[in-house]
Amino acid sequence: MRWHKLDARESEILAGVLKLCWCHPAVAMSWRVNVGMMEKDGRVIRFGVPGQGDIEGVLKGGRYFTIECKTAKGKLSPEQRAFLENVRLAGGMAAVVRSVDEAKLALDMAQ
Repeated sequence: MRWHKLDARESEILAGVLKLCWCHPAVAMSWRVNVGMMEKDGRVIRFGVPGQGDIEGVLKGGRYFTIECKTAKGKLSPEQRAFLENVRLAGGMAAVVRSVDEAKLALDMAQ
């Protein structure tokens, strides 16, 4: 995948950003996050936090980060906007990215 592709699907951007996080020198550890709910045996099971970013982790030095991946035209939900703002207010790094290049810039600046 190219680092910047204007017509990339969100899944392509997310896969590229996750690979970047695994090797970026500022990142100590990172993982993919899924948010949603499912029904099992008649029970509703919820997972994740509404608005939580697609990727999260810990920067070297211990600071939490979250990255929300969007397409060129993708928009944040109110829950996503609130979650990202709360992370920033708590001292973490929160970014919305539309390409791997944007994610690299955000992680470079977080060092």
